[in-house]
Amino acid sequence: MLLATTLMMVFLYGRIEYAKKPFSEWDLSSYRAMANSSPQLRANVQRPFAYRLLGPYIVGLLPLPDPLGFYLLTVAVSVLVVLLLYSFLCNMGLSANASAIAAALFSFNKQIFGFNVWDFFQVNDCLSLLYGDSGGGEKQGEVGRVEAR
Repeated sequence: MLLATTLMMVFLYGRIEYAKKPFSEWDLSSYRAMANSSPQLRANVQRPFAYRLLGPYIVGLLPLPDPLGFYLLTVAVSVLVVLLLYSFLCNMGLSANASAIAAALFSFNKQIFGFNVWDFFQVNDCLSLLYGDSGGGEKQGEVGRVEAR
């Protein structure tokens, strides 16, 4: 049910009309240029976009047109973020129902989840959420632990 709810929200948020102004002039043009030059690195991309190369680099390696690659990668990572959030909440001791409701409510958040799905060229933001959901480098069992001194 959570997967169906998340996919429904992805559908409802829609897609950016990336070929029309003003969207075609946004930062997505830099990300598309980076993806099209992958596996090489594009030298003339302006800051700060040049530092956000993981998502466009991965998309450039896919055997798909770059808009489709960005969309599929963003949707896959976004769905994975919701499922990992559910798993994280269950592991923290919440019931399965409460975890599912909380994860579904996350997919209803148009600022954090919805914008990134709509502007699917922002795949780096989704990858950052995925990194945070996966523990972000924290050791298992030490998240949220406070030591007394």
